Amino acid sequence: MEQFKKILLVPAIASVLALTACGGGSSSSSDSTDGADSTASVSGVVEVPAASASDFADQGSLASLANFFISPAAAAILGLEAVEGARVELIRIDNDGNQVGDVIASTYTSTDGNYELDLPTGVDLSGDLIVRITGTNNATMSAMVVEQAIDINPAADFVARKFIESDADLGSLELSEVVELRGQVEEFDLTADPSADIEAMLAILDSELGEFVESSVTKISTEEGDTNTIAGNYYSSAFSYDLHDSDLGQGATLGIEIWLNDFAFATGTDGQVDITLGSEEGADAGLNGYSYVWFDTWMEEMNETFPGTYLANGVLTIESQFSEELDTDDGYGWRWLPVMLNLQQVGDKGLFVLLSQEASARYALTEDNTGIDPDAKEGDEISRALEIFARQPSGMTDADLAGDFGRVYLESYLNSGNIEVLTETNTLTFDGAGKLDVDALSGHRLSISTSGAAYETVSEVAETGLPVVLSESGDGDIVSIGGENQDGFVNDTFDFISIVSAEGTDGSFGMVGQTLMVKLPASTPQVSGKRYRLMSLSLGLAGNTGDGSSEVEISNSQFNTYLSMESQTEATVEGRFTNASINGLAGDMEIDKSADTETLSGAVSIGSNGALTITVPEGEETTIMEGFFNQDASMALLTNRYGLTGGDPSELGLVVLIEVTD
Repeated sequence: MEQFKKILLVPAIASVLALTACGGGSSSSSDSTDGADSTASVSGVVEVPAASASDFADQGSLASLANFFISPAAAAILGLEAVEGARVELIRIDNDGNQVGDVIASTYTSTDGNYELDLPTGVDLSGDLIVRITGTNNATMSAMVVEQAIDINPAADFVARKFIESDADLGSLELSEVVELRGQVEEFDLTADPSADIEAMLAILDSELGEFVESSVTKISTEEGDTNTIAGNYYSSAFSYDLHDSDLGQGATLGIEIWLNDFAFATGTDGQVDITLGSEEGADAGLNGYSYVWFDTWMEEMNETFPGTYLANGVLTIESQFSEELDTDDGYGWRWLPVMLNLQQVGDKGLFVLLSQEASARYALTEDNTGIDPDAKEGDEISRALEIFARQPSGMTDADLAGDFGRVYLESYLNSGNIEVLTETNTLTFDGAGKLDVDALSGHRLSISTSGAAYETVSEVAETGLPVVLSESGDGDIVSIGGENQDGFVNDTFDFISIVSAEGTDGSFGMVGQTLMVKLPASTPQVSGKRYRLMSLSLGLAGNTGDGSSEVEISNSQFNTYLSMESQTEATVEGRFTNASINGLAGDMEIDKSADTETLSGAVSIGSNGALTITVPEGEETTIMEGFFNQDASMALLTNRYGLTGGDPSELGLVVLIEVTD
């Protein structure tokens, strides 16, 4: 059986994609339109997809003259071509990308695509200084002049566009951070389709790298926040779905996992936060090829510290670098690329939500077991996890846990030949004296096996007077409910609760589940005009394909996906989504990332206690989200079901909405 590697706090991009730029050394003749006095120059090479090369070439006689002095060189990027005779212009732009003033300087590229431009006196490197080329069809490609060696290629153009789209103050960007980001994009290995033009290439980059670059742009272009407001000790809980395939033709695997961690956030200067992971405990289960099930639990002291950056918009970013990990016992190694984790803060609370997107490539090790064999790739692995970070209270008592709460629940179950996913919603009341009343719940169960898919609604009756035992230490740890041991916590404002659960026997079955609760408002919240970041995670189980196989799909929203409340009864969902699927737990994994932003309209119903239903039609399918707003409507927890309109759902999951401001 293939080995599956658990990954924590390492989201990633679902496929390995790159654009390696080649630097320019030779120069062509230059005609400055802004004065002859120059203190520095910028130079590089211009490369475009082959399908667009003719649009930019041979634009002036100066290029032909330059050919006598510069020897040709082949483009180093497979599928890209160096452009001869392209007119390169140095301009200033505003934050919307519009040209400001006249062209500062211009030149033409040589036969090998190289150019060089002098920077006139008083013109310095800056994020709002651009070198661009313009084609015969008015297509443009540009690069931000943040260092003297500036190649103009789809990767540089992609980064520049993302900064412009972010409404950043381009002239005040930290140049070294822009250079670092562009270098990370250029580390990816992309072969351009011979038929792809620039726009097609940008669409590919956006599909594969869009979220990573957008997250990095947010970090670079946003002011730092006051870390003193988020310092403290934190709990975290997470629910994760994993898929991995085999390049060797072995069975694929679906993994399910929950974990509980404790962290310390320590304050620093300039938005820096030292984040220390103290301990972790959790459980995971996996089904390999519908035949073998494993189940495992763990508990470990970690004591690892890593840096984060807290931004004024309430996003706590954690950046990971390219890394490798070896498992010499089993003979496998994994590779991860640089990625950005974004923890979105809820209001001004010590409460954050992370939707991580992790991916790795799995390799065999070298014969001496000391490193990865890059020629022996054995499969791909992805993980999607919804993780909540909540600051721990101090001196909490039973009296602090009082009032009505809305609850959502997600559970997955695996046994030989069967996969199930379950969602539930209901309300609960804590009496402030250590007792709990649980209202009747409703839910949805979706299952699939080699014989097909099945769906049913579920319900449970109300219960009253359940005893709730909290830790005597007053740190919000939940010890038991109704006489049964629990693994959960309450946050420091006593209005959010998380509980994780797991059960299983190795070789037989495995189950993991996560409960999330928010304290309900006393009256209908007014949310018209509010904007929410939408974080969704769900599992799709499609029916029988006719050959005894079935499709398992993990779906998630990308970070910059939003729900805007147009009124109390209407909302708009705008963003992009990712789907990772394997047919029959036997084939290769397929990744489908939205290349374009989707904009969908939905109907909203809000109850007097914050109960929330959002219905979003999309062609022949419909998404229905049901759950609850919290007290100040800064957050909503919802279950999610998706399928043919009027039919049974084919996908179930959780959604978290977090209010954001521009």
